[in-house]
Amino acid sequence: MFGFDEDDVSIFPRTVEFIEKNSIDRPLFFILTPVPKTRLYQRLLLEGRIIETDWSHADGTRVMFRPKLMTADELQEGYRWVTDQ
Repeated sequence: MFGFDEDDVSIFPRTVEFIEKNSIDRPLFFILTPVPKTRLYQRLLLEGRIIETDWSHADGTRVMFRPKLMTADELQEGYRWVTDQ
């Protein structure tokens, strides 16, 4: 899962390296999704980091909030890059 506050763009190549090193056959990847009425959602809302409120898009593959150490576009593109590896 990508998008935690401590994640920066280096998380993507590090994840691929870990997967290859450990011979993981079928990894699954998701983007962190702040679900309404959760503490995560409330915190991100208070911090002004929620950028998408159409919850029909909340499928774990789309960025719904502004990450802390990268842009939303970097998170989305990094997710796509990892899933294409």
